[in-house]
Amino acid sequence: MLWRTRQDAGMEYRMGASYPTKVRLASRSGNRCAFDRCTQALTIDPQGGGNPTLVGQAAHIAGENSTAARYDPNMTDEQRDHYDNLVYLCGTHHTQVDEQERDFPVVRLLKMKAEHERKVQDGVTEALADVGFEELGRASELIAKRPAGA
Repeated sequence: MLWRTRQDAGMEYRMGASYPTKVRLASRSGNRCAFDRCTQALTIDPQGGGNPTLVGQAAHIAGENSTAARYDPNMTDEQRDHYDNLVYLCGTHHTQVDEQERDFPVVRLLKMKAEHERKVQDGVTEALADVGFEELGRASELIAKRPAGA
């Protein structure tokens, strides 16, 4: 089976979306919550250095299980945990879209995700259009000078 499970106190639970799926979701969200007009960063860098804290959440658009918001019994587990059925949100908005289910139907969440990812992609495209060969050359030199593993 493609999806992992775990057992706690004799009960079996699905583990949800795979790590590569979550990475894809986070990268296409540009480190920002996909909720309309939310600017919450979804990673927080520590003040003293070290690894960032991930605060973003991969929220299911159609619910993960029968008690979840927007559950669709016709979906397979693979479909539920697929990239297409997930949206990257901050904790506040993840809670809101699940608790206020009537205000956030599947169609609205799919549109929100698509518009957010389009804005992120447009921003990246626009920013890269301003990068010239001189800047790319300098960046390449800096990368080449870095010690291996740094």
